[in-house]
Amino acid sequence: RASYAEAWNFGPAESGERSVLWIVEKLQGFWGEKTKWKKDHGINPHEANYLKLDCSKARSRLAWKPKLDLETALRWVAEWYKACQEGQEMRQVTVQQIKKFMQIKACE
Repeated sequence: RASYAEAWNFGPAESGERSVLWIVEKLQGFWGEKTKWKKDHGINPHEANYLKLDCSKARSRLAWKPKLDLETALRWVAEWYKACQEGQEMRQVTVQQIKKFMQIKACE
């Protein structure tokens, strides 16, 4: 339907919102290898320390609820990218994640 052909945000429940620093540190931990990052103190465009997706439209118009908490979603993202980096068959990795996702009930 044309009425749904517009921008949508899908993200964690509001109770799962975290700072950008928290997300970076979680991803670093999930990567599992010795990873390093440092804050760029140069002149850069402003970026908020806290980013938030407004998923209210998806909740109200689609009755959508997230199935993954933020920490699990980040772990799955790290696992997917590590599998890609290791040269695994990404179709199989993706299908396995979809199957695992389909077995989860929505978060409240």
